[in-house]
Amino acid sequence: MSYEDWAGGIRCSECGREYTGIECPICRQVDPTEREVVTEYENGRGDQQPPENGTVSTDSGVYDIDKIEHERHADAEKVNPEVVDPSDYVTRAVSGVVFNKRHAWKAENRADEDHPLSLFVVTTADSEFNWIEIPLWDDAERAMEDISIGDSIQAEGRLSKDDGVHKIHIHSEDSIDILTEPPEVKFDSMAVDQITSATPKVDLEGTVERVGEIRDIQLDDEKVKLREIHVSDHSNDQIQVALWRTNAYEKVAPGDEIIIAGGLAKPHNEKVVVRVGWSGHIGYRSS
Repeated sequence: MSYEDWAGGIRCSECGREYTGIECPICRQVDPTEREVVTEYENGRGDQQPPENGTVSTDSGVYDIDKIEHERHADAEKVNPEVVDPSDYVTRAVSGVVFNKRHAWKAENRADEDHPLSLFVVTTADSEFNWIEIPLWDDAERAMEDISIGDSIQAEGRLSKDDGVHKIHIHSEDSIDILTEPPEVKFDSMAVDQITSATPKVDLEGTVERVGEIRDIQLDDEKVKLREIHVSDHSNDQIQVALWRTNAYEKVAPGDEIIIAGGLAKPHNEKVVVRVGWSGHIGYRSS
């Protein structure tokens, strides 16, 4: 399959190739674009839209949680992202439970390069993955209307590893099924006391103890959204979690049973904070 046949990449402004990752694998041109939130979908968990009541605070002070690099894929650097040639993709089938739904976003000034709706799925106990992201392309987007958090699904599509995150790309609604019999799933969670600033990637399950307000944070010449929450594990050890950008709009509340997947551990004020950005997910256990 050629680069031109692959629908899931970014078109290089220098050589015209499509690719995935931080830089074009052909000419090594770093893609300079930023992402924008698309707010076309209904409110609710998994929608991550700005609130309409204007309650977002306007704190625009510099937030130096980790001297964050001002790059589009900075959140993925710690997990050593691998640029994958789309011709190397293989077809893979997975089963699991949907823990969240993420709406689409667009790269700035690239109206023809929408990035699709996606599902955050915890896979079965016998899977090679702890969790996986499933982007829904083309007519597969229609499946989002019938799928809810907590549903058991089976999906088959092209496997990729983008920015350290495994994804299965679905292009047809027929490639994803809702299962009537729930499969056994297992999420391998770290204990809070095992998380250090040297931890390459954080997968954590716990209970939300506190939720902060959404704030505007100044990063170089742009403002981004941030919400801080505190999560306790089964041993009642707590850790601070920073939800960046679209993740800040998650409707998380004290008492929620959640999982954090693909978080990045960073030192802050002599403590460790888990940052959930582009490469991370927050999911909910259905009640």
